[in-house]
Amino acid sequence: MWVHYGATRLARGELFEVVGFLAFLRETVLGPLICHREGLLLQGVRRLEALDAERAEAMRATACGYDREAAGKALLSCVDLYQRWGAESGLAFERNRDAQALAVEFLEGVVQSTRPGEARGD
Repeated sequence: MWVHYGATRLARGELFEVVGFLAFLRETVLGPLICHREGLLLQGVRRLEALDAERAEAMRATACGYDREAAGKALLSCVDLYQRWGAESGLAFERNRDAQALAVEFLEGVVQSTRPGEARGD
C-alpha cells in the first residue's frame, strides 16, 4: 500500500523522496478523484483551483517543504483526503482494510516520533 511506502521513506529520512511522492499522490490519486467528482477526465491537478476551490484548499495540507514533521503531516492529510474522497466517489476500490489500518498505524507512529523542525530521520 502506498501509505507504507511513504511512511518508510519518512522513517528513513528520505525527504526528497517523500516530497516527490506527495506530488505524485496529488497528481495521480487526489486530483483525479476531484475530476471524477466533477465528471471530467482524470487530468491530475491541472486547473484544480478553478474546478473545485474548496477541495483545492484542502489539498494544500498535502504540500510541504524539506521538513520531516511537515512531510509527516502532509502524508497523513493524503490518507485522510483519499479515504474521504474515495468513499464519496462511488468508485469501486479493492481495499485490504487490515493492511490499510496497519499501514496508517505505522505512519502515525513515524509521525509521532518526529521532532519539530527535524529535517532528517536520524
